Amino acid sequence: MIAKAKAIQHGRAALDYVLEKDGAELIDSRFCSGESGLEYMQDFSIFQDLNERATNKELSIVLSPEVAEGKTLSN
Repeated sequence: MIAKAKAIQHGRAALDYVLEKDGAELIDSRFCSGESGLEYMQDFSIFQDLNERATNKELSIVLSPEVAEGKTLSN
């Protein structure tokens, strides 16, 4: 399995991609809710506004399992 994590500043676009892409799944959205990236970002902004120095305030984590591994993987 390959895992990539990085700080991003395009969180809304990343969330819209996950919410709209076939086969993609949002595994956890603890303490946040919404139907679109914009609605999730409105929840995030409460905490993001507390840190004025950071420019990339979202974290993107992408898991890419091998095909055989993906068939047995669960949340």
